[in-house]
Formats: sequence, structure tokens, C-alpha cells
Amino acid sequence: MKNNEEHIHRSKWGYFVVAVLVGLSLGYSPPPSAANPSGLASGCSAIVVDPGVSLNGFLNDQYQWYDSACRLRSAALARNDTSKGGNAKQFTYVLADGTTRTVNPGSNGASGFGYVVAHLSNPSFAESYGADDSPLGSGNSATSTNLFSGEHHAIHEYTLNYVRYGLTQAALTNHSIDPWTWINGPDDPNRQFVTVYNMPVHIQWMFATGRDYPIWSVTFDLSAAPDHAIDSDFRAPYGDMNVEGGDGSDLVGGVAWGDSYKFVTSGSPFTMNNDWDYSQLNTGAPYDAVWTSTTDAEMGLAGTQLTAQQNAGGYNNYGAPIWRGKTSLTMGQLCLNDQGAGAGYDHKLPCTGDWAYQLIQYSVASADETTNNKRLAWGADWGSLGNSSFTSSNGYAVSGYPKVSYSVYVVLDPHSKNPTQNMAKQAETVSLTTLTATVGTVRTQGIAGVGRTDLQPYSPIGFNPIYGTWEVDALNNQVDVSFSVPASAPTTLDTPIIVVHNYTGTASPAQILLDGVALTANSDDFISLRPSAAELWITLNRKLAGMHNFQITDAAAPAYQLFLPLVIRE
Repeated sequence: MKNNEEHIHRSKWGYFVVAVLVGLSLGYSPPPSAANPSGLASGCSAIVVDPGVSLNGFLNDQYQWYDSACRLRSAALARNDTSKGGNAKQFTYVLADGTTRTVNPGSNGASGFGYVVAHLSNPSFAESYGADDSPLGSGNSATSTNLFSGEHHAIHEYTLNYVRYGLTQAALTNHSIDPWTWINGPDDPNRQFVTVYNMPVHIQWMFATGRDYPIWSVTFDLSAAPDHAIDSDFRAPYGDMNVEGGDGSDLVGGVAWGDSYKFVTSGSPFTMNNDWDYSQLNTGAPYDAVWTSTTDAEMGLAGTQLTAQQNAGGYNNYGAPIWRGKTSLTMGQLCLNDQGAGAGYDHKLPCTGDWAYQLIQYSVASADETTNNKRLAWGADWGSLGNSSFTSSNGYAVSGYPKVSYSVYVVLDPHSKNPTQNMAKQAETVSLTTLTATVGTVRTQGIAGVGRTDLQPYSPIGFNPIYGTWEVDALNNQVDVSFSVPASAPTTLDTPIIVVHNYTGTASPAQILLDGVALTANSDDFISLRPSAAELWITLNRKLAGMHNFQITDAAAPAYQLFLPLVIRE
């Protein structure tokens, strides 16, 4: 492959024989990692950041990285989208047969992916100012920059302003207007109680060698407004991509989501009269996904934390509770006259406003209509932006003021791999994992979101939900920590990223050990130095179950490493 990838060739077998013989004479047997039994990435090249790439009508910063199978992926992040800001204009990934799937924006106005959308509970507040209450993104005061570009880890950041409309302090103090009072244009006397608030937004995309999916993180800052002045949901990240990697003509095959329960449709292609199952509890992260009918392709979003910890699933203060715990066979009734369309729009699936997330439900207008619109969005209740304390439709106490932060994995893979729900299971495994230290310390708290300085406690201890990383502090540039992944976890802990703080070394550590065995850089682990922050980022190229010890030491490398086969770089 191109893109600065190094082609590495080992020397003649004679060198290898010498290496093995010398190693055995020292009492060394090759580590299990040499055969890479986990099937994870091996010998992967560094991340490549290609600035100024012209794709799909925009100038982009393109990030190319190698995933868990050491196959190339990329995401092109727009520099000059003056309308939406913060979004990707293309994704690519390589299938098992070596075919590259290129996912471009859909052809409608929602094209691109990763921008901000949020709806006011009372859209007339914005309309009285001649504005849209929920524009598709914002390029207002937008900036775009590479925040961190290490050998195997990279972070790209956007900042922008997404305007919100809400009650004035006087209206809140004097209770002069009910938030649901409709404002009939700029001449309405109640218009004086509505004003414009800036809502600065930070968005970050994080890429890491050995991981399949980037993490999209956001912080909404409502500090300019009083508490309860704004009543808004959030639906970001938002967008429309040709999921199948073609021209967008492939029909949608189905949808799934997870709030406190798991919902999935059956039958293909998708119609509002398909059967569905909403009967199983969701013990992992919130998620949603859409897949295509003919091509084996899925695009989805999965949170980095459990539903109890991450407010999601419930835009529009939806009526999901009446559908939860049921299936299309046990529901006992249809959605009648959906969206006020008349008796002709009666169907099996939950009513459009009762879905946990905005997906494709507004792309069809009759019960048996199919669609090739592949809208995908996140979502949470009204009040999730603007209300300091309320109970979500999932039944959890949440806060939407003064700042709101969260992160999701942006998932693209064959639907047959069940990728989105598998990522949601990772959150449950993370929640059950413990990290302890005998050298250095495991962090108990960290910044509460991208672009923030205030702190949040980590739960579990050491786990940073912003980037899905494990955070430790080194002692004299050394670390000795242990992961414990219990048998009750639904899956292994896959490719954990360990961020070592207070690391002042100017080069990678002399030795990194897993369970006492030295790891090979760029194969067993993927390392990035971040000197400006005194950080060392390490992706551990393993799927962990049970107990595992991880060490960073400045000790000299074992003698056997001196006799490894000669490496020639071309």
C-alpha cells in the first residue's frame, strides 16, 4: 500500500535460525504473541494525516489508520464546510477479501456525517427571529485543527457556535411566559421574553491504530444562558452517508437501536410494516444503526458508557415506554394515523415520534414504502440541552446544563459482523473491568469533556469515556498495572488504549511487558509520544479476559531481543 507505508522484509532464514538458537540457549522461548493468536493487527504502519485532500466538493484533512485486522481505513474531515462544520465527507475501509468500500455522502441536504443538530421543544422561539430552530450543522465561527498527531494516535478538533433560542432571565424570574407558549412572529408581545444565546461547541475525532472505529466526542457549552432558559434535545452526530459504499441506491434493509431496551427490525427491505422485537433489556451502551438490503453493510453509533451513565435514546421525549418489552406479535395494536397522515398510515412499527433516535422514519410516508435514505443520528430528550436536572425517558437522573459532553464510536462494517451491538457490549465489559497499580497510580478522575477543564470521576476507576482510554500516572516513567476482566463480562476487553501521564521520556520506553513477556512495537502494541502533554499513548494489541499485568520499565531489553532477525526498510 502507499501513503508512506513502510514495506518491511525480513532477512534470510539463516538470521532467524541464529536468533532462535541463541534465544533458546538463554532459556527463552518465543512469546505466544509471536503467532498473534488473537487475530488482531500485526506489523501495522503509522497513521498518515493527509492535509488538503479534495473530496466530494470539499477540502479535507484525511486520516488513514490501520484497524484490528491491520487493514487500511480512512476518514476525510472537511476543512471548509461553511454550512455544517465538524463533519466527515468520506469513509473507507477494507473488506476481508481485500476490496475497499468507499462510503460517500448521500445526495440529500443531510449529506456528510458528524455535524451538530438539535431541536427546540418550542420551534417558534427561533421562527420568531426568522431562523431555523434545528439547522443541519453550523459553520458559525468554525475552526478546524489537528490537535494531536502521534505515530499511532491522532485527534482532530473542530470548534463552532450553534445558536439556541430561549427565555430571557426576566421571563424566568417573573414567570411571564410558559416555555410552551407559541410565539406568533416578531410582533407577538411575548417575543420580548425570548432571546438568542450562543452555544459554543467542541467536536473531536480520535483515531487509533488497532481500532476499527473512530471516536466522535462533543461538548455543548450553554454557560451563556441561565438554567432552564433553553429547552432543546440533541441529535448529534448527525448525517447521511451511502452506507453500502455505492451510489446510494441500495434500499435500507433494517434498523436497530438500544436505549434501556434493545430494538431490532426483521425482514428486508425495511418498511414500517416489518416485524420487530423490543423485548430484551440493553445491558450495554446506547446505540443505533442502519443497514442496507442488498449489500452487507452497516453504519451505526455506539456510546462509550452504559445507558445508565450516558444520556441517549429519547429524542422528542418519545413514547417508547408503551412499546418496550414487546414485539410486533405481542404489542396488540398498530400505530394509527402516524404523523397525522390519515388512516392510510397505520403500521406495525412504533410511531415515528416514539423511536429512540432519529433514523429513517421520516423518509417514508406510507406503511409499505421502502427508502434508500440512510439518515443516522444520535438523540436524547428535550431538556438534555438546557435543564440542569431532570429524569430522562430511560428513567435516569441526568443533567443538561451548563455543559454537556459525551462520546460515541462511529461504526462502519459489514452488517453480518453485528458491529454496532458488539461495540455496545464493550461498554459493559469496560464497566466490569478493574485496573489497579503497584507502580504508578490509576487516575480516579479527569476532564469532564473535550474543551473543558472541570473534572468528572471515572467509573470504573481509570476509564476515560471521552476517548475510551485507561488513564494512569507514571512513577519515574515506569508503570506496573493489572487489568481484571471478570468471567461475567459479555466479551473480551478489546485493544485497550492506556494513556500514561507524567511521562517525561523523549523516546518510547525501553521495554513494555504483558504478563512478563516483552511486547514488539508496531505489532503487539502501538505507541505514540505526546511530549507537549507529557503523555505516552499505548494501544495494547490484545483481547483481554481474566487477569493481565502490564508494565513499562526503563530496564534494558532482554538479551534475546538483540538477536531478532535483521529488518531491512526500503
